[in-house]
Amino acid sequence: MMIYYKAVDIKLFEREIKEFFQRQPFGRFLFDKKIKQSSAIEFEWNNLLNYSNHGVVILAVNGESSVIGLIGFHFSKWDTTVFEKRLAFLKYFIVEEGKTESERTVGANLLEKFHDWVRKNKIQVVISKLDTQYFSPIFLLQQHNYIFFETITYQSLDVSSERNKFRSEVQYRYACDKDKETLKKIALKN
Repeated sequence: MMIYYKAVDIKLFEREIKEFFQRQPFGRFLFDKKIKQSSAIEFEWNNLLNYSNHGVVILAVNGESSVIGLIGFHFSKWDTTVFEKRLAFLKYFIVEEGKTESERTVGANLLEKFHDWVRKNKIQVVISKLDTQYFSPIFLLQQHNYIFFETITYQSLDVSSERNKFRSEVQYRYACDKDKETLKKIALKN
């Protein structure tokens, strides 16, 4: 059973959110092996906490009080004034993946909470800039006809953590014209 909280004060869920970020790394700092995971989690927690001061953050919590998803969004007064359309930003959309088959259901319920807020606030345009490597949020947004102007997905390999044998086999150089076909093939595989 899922319980959804409109986290007016997410400080009440600090431990649960930090544990969620540990299980579900979010943001580039949690993927940087040179940064201690505890420091990266603290950084992402502080970002979310600051965001909650002006944005809406909704948590999905399971029966054991573990956070299994969150969505964060805000109304943009400046953009609304400039573009003369009521505009909102979808900043956070994270669902725990790989642990349960219900991740799309959790994500769909969180997205519906966002859509309820959009209708209530008569939002005309939504811009989303998600820092995510997870596919459930992207898949769900596509199912709801969101248009992606730019999507960057990448796989990273930190060769500095490998033994010297691997590092000596890797050669770095700038890409050149003759690499185009190979890069296209790599992109198509991904």
